[in-house]
Amino acid sequence: MKMLAVSVLVTAMMALTTVLPEAEAAAVRGQTIQPKDHVVKRSILCEFGWSLYGGRCFRYFPGATSWAVAERSCLTFNSNLASVHDKDEDHWIQRLAGLNAAWIGGSDAQQEGFWFWSDGTPFNYVNWCGGEPNNLRGSQHCLQINWTDNKCWDDENCNVGRGFVCVRKR
Repeated sequence: MKMLAVSVLVTAMMALTTVLPEAEAAAVRGQTIQPKDHVVKRSILCEFGWSLYGGRCFRYFPGATSWAVAERSCLTFNSNLASVHDKDEDHWIQRLAGLNAAWIGGSDAQQEGFWFWSDGTPFNYVNWCGGEPNNLRGSQHCLQINWTDNKCWDDENCNVGRGFVCVRKR
């Protein structure tokens, strides 16, 4: 009986020494280790500096830059300029930008009047200011938010310097 108890104790100790390092490494990665017959769960949090909303991670960059440079900057973070898909998300992104005018991922540069999101998602929600988009002087093809106190959208010349909001899947 004593031999069986010692054998069980040694086996338990060996199991703990192999499971604990795996659990510690998983905790650093934001994962939870479950028994082998369960799925490993990932954390729902975004990386430092990014904010979670609606299952996606967003980040505002305040430096004034053109729309194209903003999109390229987002790409360096494996993201795109933000797409917006409903009113609540729109208001949340506006607040994230500190209510400053900022670039998001909408553009009709490919063909006037045909708006696309740079991340490829459907352009299924709009919040244009009255009379917008107007393509003033035939040179406004990029989408800025927080243009007026109404916190609506405006088409603007893509070379104007603005801060910008990037988005990526978690």
